[in-house]
Amino acid sequence: MLLMDNAPIASKVYCQQNGWMCSEIFVRWLENFVHYTKASNENKVLVFLEGHKILEVLQYAEDNDVMLCCFPTHCNRLRPDVDIFLYFFKLIMAKKLGLGLSKILAEMSHISKYL
Repeated sequence: MLLMDNAPIASKVYCQQNGWMCSEIFVRWLENFVHYTKASNENKVLVFLEGHKILEVLQYAEDNDVMLCCFPTHCNRLRPDVDIFLYFFKLIMAKKLGLGLSKILAEMSHISKYL
């Protein structure tokens, strides 16, 4: 499968023919996310979402100590300051976690037009 070429071991790919996220696929992704982040009462995790306020997802997140920060659908096009906030949030978290900033900066290069 082309999507899995050079992917880390145990990677998972979920696809839907129309290309849109659906609740079933999102819950499966969230289950995988919880498994690998080891989310717990002592190790809470935060996920930023655009849209996707699906009851099943919200309940699964609550039951598994995942905090969801939900933005309205398409808000990044209407409010570029949300992208800017997330850019700086990623930088701060990367620094605290000792992650390589060059990779994060490369992924977020589209933000520079707002700075």
